[in-house]
Amino acid sequence: MEKTWAGSRALWGSGLAAAAALHRGRAAGAGADKAGSGSSGNCIYVGSDTTHLLIDAGISARKIETGLAELELTGRDIDGVLITHEHSDHIAGLAVLCKKYSIPLFATRGTIKAIVNGRQKNIPDPSLFQEIEADSQMIIKDLKVWPMKISHDAAEPVGYRVGYGDKKVAVCTDLGTFDDYTVACLTGLDALLLEANHDVNMLQSLLHANVESSFFSLIL
Repeated sequence: MEKTWAGSRALWGSGLAAAAALHRGRAAGAGADKAGSGSSGNCIYVGSDTTHLLIDAGISARKIETGLAELELTGRDIDGVLITHEHSDHIAGLAVLCKKYSIPLFATRGTIKAIVNGRQKNIPDPSLFQEIEADSQMIIKDLKVWPMKISHDAAEPVGYRVGYGDKKVAVCTDLGTFDDYTVACLTGLDALLLEANHDVNMLQSLLHANVESSFFSLIL
């Protein structure tokens, strides 16, 4: 089953919306709008009333625009794309989307280099990239963004925590392993969208770790 857009935004009182997934695949998760497995393409919306971000663009630009339209948004409303890593299921629609809307792209140095020098037939305009560093906060309008290191077979992958006021959410995809650093980054959140390799013992250990969140979505 293909699912282009998965429902409404998850909202918290301060106006922060997160984990609405412009994504294709099978529906999964608890209380989230995240659908499908990571291999089918990743694109997740996180935003406030005035700031609109995408995390990855691994589906076609047309499908992204269809999903945004259900939020009454267009590509012109997007203030940036936060890129987790360079694999095609996370960047497949990036070049077309950015060519049309000239959206700023945020990624680590290693990820930028891997995209620009990679095997993708179409790559975004290199001038759109803005280099970020894990554990270094950046501010995009009224949102605070904290990239976090993750374990994955990519050049320099990251997950993202996003904050608005006293609310924080996080999106962490393709998590290979975890440690105390990972748990610390994912503690004290209002929402967490987590995708991990399907190793039963690893997932059970992480689920029993001290990750206290009013919302938890686990994609297998």
